[in-house]
This record gives sequence, structure tokens and C-alpha cells, in this order.
Amino acid sequence: MIGIAILLGAFFFLYITNPLIIIVHELGHALAFLSLTKPQNIDIYVGSYGDKGKYFQFRIGKLHFFIRRSFGLFKGKGLCVSSELERNYLKQIIILLAGPVVTVITAAIVGLVVLNSDAHGAIKLYCFAFVVFSCISLFTNLLPRSHMIGQHVLDSDGRQIAIALKLRSNWSNYVDGISLFNKGVYSDALAKLEPAFSSMPRNQNIIQLMLVTSINAKKYEDADRYSAHLEANFGHSVGDIFKKGYIKSLLNKSEDAIKCFKEVLKVDENHFDALSFLGIELINIGDVHQAEKVLEKAISADAENYRAFGFLGYLQLIKEDLPASKANIDSCIQSSTRFGPAYDFLTLYYLKSGDLNEAKNSLKFACEFGYITQADKFGDRCNLSKYQSEVLREAVIDVQHLLRVN
Repeated sequence: MIGIAILLGAFFFLYITNPLIIIVHELGHALAFLSLTKPQNIDIYVGSYGDKGKYFQFRIGKLHFFIRRSFGLFKGKGLCVSSELERNYLKQIIILLAGPVVTVITAAIVGLVVLNSDAHGAIKLYCFAFVVFSCISLFTNLLPRSHMIGQHVLDSDGRQIAIALKLRSNWSNYVDGISLFNKGVYSDALAKLEPAFSSMPRNQNIIQLMLVTSINAKKYEDADRYSAHLEANFGHSVGDIFKKGYIKSLLNKSEDAIKCFKEVLKVDENHFDALSFLGIELINIGDVHQAEKVLEKAISADAENYRAFGFLGYLQLIKEDLPASKANIDSCIQSSTRFGPAYDFLTLYYLKSGDLNEAKNSLKFACEFGYITQADKFGDRCNLSKYQSEVLREAVIDVQHLLRVN
């Protein structure tokens, strides 16, 4: 009974000291960021790892706090994110050390003052617990370890310090690569990130970053290689299997893509992205009947699933159901004005309706936000007349010329 009472007491004091430990820990990181990187803004999350949902928020100077209204027993969640990344690996290590070290120093000072005062016994007991659990926090944060948070890998401060030391000769390039990725300059980002991957080929976060950057840079063969490397070293989560299927789809490997999307749906039957992409791949292999069922299920799973509306509109073009096709393509564009294939489908709709000017305008509109049209590819399944195919070919050439000029 005494052992149980001690254990319950430890749980209780961990519960009530956790919020204070997290706040001080993240403030330690923030103070180091402010001193070393001169950022425009620092977000501090208490009780989550970056969730900006329904949390209590307030700002103090450059510090923007997002505090969860309740704390779980062992959910010592916290995150400090600066608007500026540190390019010097030594400064980065100082920033990482600042969180746990500032926490222990703060706890020690508070403990010394309160325990040597005439404060109430309950206050002294709380401060004692604060000191003890701050020391435990120092150990757990500096222990190099990683754990999964949803589909993401979260590294402890100690693990991040180990990474900074390992990448010290390539740290500035690694940080520049992340900055370029955030700016959408994907090909240049890959060139900067490649040395980091070469130094740490079994770091899960770096592999994921290389994979996603390769997709955005339209280097799909490289993305497929990183996906296989990730699977060989860590296995695949549901999100990883979906990305694998998406890459296979981009490589026009429909059968492989279908296999991946079906595997995702075995785990989550209402995964609306997997349903949407399964639908378009079923269209690609000619299984229009099954594709229609899948896309309707995708829309049932998410009424704002713009991809499913767009792909269903395309399927109805193939079936010569023009009114239904136009309604679904319009629903797609209303949900997302920057989904490029929707304008390909709209082009095909206008072609089949005989409105050649609107067909050309649809392609040009997509060109304005950099979408590379695939209308000729989609048109192969839509039973276009010889004249319509020739108009489409000329329109595609005009749009490609515009892209080169811009």
C-alpha cells in the first residue's frame, strides 16, 4: 500500500508540475533563439507539438503562445518554432541545450529560495517536485531518441544535437535546403539537402524530406528510390504507403499505384485521398464502373474532396454525360481553384460541347499558376473527334509556349 501511495503521489506531482516545466523549457529555447538568430517571430506551443487549433493564445513581443487548456498525465508536449533557422551548428546546439538547462537552473533557484523560506509546506513540496521532475526532464530530453507523432517522427533535443554534430560540415547547406523547400525552390533544395542524406542515409526525417522534395521537383524516379529506401529501413506507415502509391501514379505505374491505395484502404476504408487516387487509376486501366463507385465513396467520405469531384467529372466525360460532368468539374473548382487537372477536364468539356474559345481559355487560366497541362493525355479516353483532337493539340502547344515565355 505504501508503494502504491508513493507511486500515486509521484503521478500527481508530475501532473501538476508538467505545465510549468514545459513552459520554462520552451522559454529556454525561445530566449536562445532571440539571442542568437534575431527572428521576427517565435511560436511556443504548450501541450501540443504545433497544433494551432482551439487553444488559449496570447503574444508577448515576438513570442506567440499557444497553450492547451488541459494537460494529460504524461503528455509533456511542447514545441518552440522560430521564424529563422540557425545556420551555425554550434549555435543550434546551444539553442537545443537551452531548454532543458534553463529548466533545471530555474527549478534550482526557485527551490533554493522557497525551501529556505517560511513558505507553506504544500508550496515547499510543490517546489521540491518541480526540482526533481526538472532534473528528470533534463535527462529525458537530452537522451537521443525519436518517437512517432501521427505520421511524423519527433526527435528529442538530444537526438537533434546528435544530428547537428553529425552534419556539422554540411549543417548550413542542410538549413539552406529546408529554407529553399519552404520557398518552393525544390530543385535547388535537393542539391543542398543531398550531402545531409549522404551523411545520414538512415535518418528517417531526412529520407522523408528528400522524398517529398523530389516529388515537388518532379524527380519521380528519385522519389521512388527514397520511398523504397524508407521502406527497407523503417517499414511503411499508412501515410508512407499512400505516398508510395502517389509516386507510382506519377510514374504511370497504375497497377502498382492501385495496389498501394488498396493497402491504405484496408487500414482506413474512408481515406478520401486514397479513394480519389484509386478512382483515377481505375479509370486509367479502363475499369470505369468500379472507378465511379470508388469516387462516389470518396465524396461521401469528404463532401469537399475536390479531387474526387474532378476525377468523377472526367469519368462522366468519358461516359458522354456532359451535364453531370460539368456540375462535378464546377464543384471541384469551387473547392480548389488551383487544382490543375480540373482545367484540363473543363477544356475537354468545352471541346465536346463545341465551345472552342472557352476550351482554350481554360488551358490558359491553368497556365497562369504554372500548371503543366495533361489535357492531351486525358483527351485520349474521351472519344474526341479528329477536329477536336487537332484543336486540343494546338491549344496545348500554345500553352506550352506561354509557359516557356513566362
